[in-house]
Amino acid sequence: MPPTNEKNGPKRYGLIAGWGNYPLLIARELKKEGHCVYCLGVAGHASGRELREICDVYREMGLARFGTATRFFRKYRVTEATMAGKIFKRFLLRPWLVWRHLPDVYTFLTFFSLFLARKTDLKDDTLLLAAVKAFENRGVRLIPATNLVPDLLIPQGILTRRVLSDGDYRDIRLAWPLIREIGRIDFGQAAAVCGGKILAIEGIDGTDETIARAGKDCGGKPFTVVKIAKPNQDMRFDVPAVGVKTLEKMASFGADTLVIEAMRTLCVDPRIEFVDRANQFGMAVASLTEQELGIDVSDPASDLRLEFSCYTKKRPTAQQMKDLYLGVPVMRSLSRFGVGQAVTLRERSVLAVCSEVESRAQVVERSTKLVPDGFTVILGQFSGRETAAETGKLIRVIECSKARVIAVDATLPDWILSRLIQTAKSHKIALVQVKETLV
Repeated sequence: MPPTNEKNGPKRYGLIAGWGNYPLLIARELKKEGHCVYCLGVAGHASGRELREICDVYREMGLARFGTATRFFRKYRVTEATMAGKIFKRFLLRPWLVWRHLPDVYTFLTFFSLFLARKTDLKDDTLLLAAVKAFENRGVRLIPATNLVPDLLIPQGILTRRVLSDGDYRDIRLAWPLIREIGRIDFGQAAAVCGGKILAIEGIDGTDETIARAGKDCGGKPFTVVKIAKPNQDMRFDVPAVGVKTLEKMASFGADTLVIEAMRTLCVDPRIEFVDRANQFGMAVASLTEQELGIDVSDPASDLRLEFSCYTKKRPTAQQMKDLYLGVPVMRSLSRFGVGQAVTLRERSVLAVCSEVESRAQVVERSTKLVPDGFTVILGQFSGRETAAETGKLIRVIECSKARVIAVDATLPDWILSRLIQTAKSHKIALVQVKETLV
């Protein structure tokens, strides 16, 4: 057996594998360099058959088995491990998550404050940092996969034969700061844009679904997909990634341009294969930076105080009020980009936000499919031009959604407010009005 973590010799690395090609790529590269790889595949996510053939030891574990995971690495004297691959967050918001994933005692103690005591949120970074701490407390340091295989990060430049047009750059400069904002809030990394309009914004449904929604709403025109890292991206996990499957998804829905952030985005397939496939599709793929685009990277200041008044006997719980205190500023910050007229949340985690071409009803409908047992809905400023048909559709969707709380803007037209009050009372939904005052 190779020695453990000698300076110039083979090392022992742990690999926690989620969905996709990324874990396979990491495992192959580490083995190519002569290292030993001890892999834990997340059940229902990892490509177990392929990883078993590559790694020295492969075991599969449930998502909530951190005690099992740390014992596995300690058994093989692994002191450094990395996470690679996607974990589908929508599973984390399903009812009775903790019990369905049969947590061991260590997991229960680690995540008690998140899932049961609900002392904090379920944002991606919150969950992943809790996982990092769980491993580090037992002597396993989690390191960025990009430290092990830095060539996976895509350098700056135009990768394809086709270059960007002036119109492409205008769309990119529109979408980039919006994505940066949703990344700051920690609920998405991508958006689709066409002709100066935001077609779709990524929520917990992921980039592929964002592309699919944009394809259905673009009117047959080619569109651009922009994917960038969070402003304070932790390179140990949840790094933006693209690959051949991304290009194939784009091609199937009519997208012809992919823009990524240079040196902060992974290519999960061999880069030559990725670029060749893009050229076959006639796509432009560009790896850019905020500096070359001349984008303002300052964060907006928050100077408002929120006040809520309830229209119904049923009132929001303390946990639901936390959703409101998160969601209203989200709605306000996105309104600068002409989007966010509807925001849905659950457990202080943003599910979906409204793009320029989506209706409020579509956002509620989409959220119902993701979290069928209820969530919080925040409806932003109404223009007063809403038709009875549009409002009727929104009411019907809310009635079928099992929404628990609805928050509405103070400028809501009286006839829409009266319909919402009636719906809220008959379906036992807490309905509140939001007022914002300067601090």
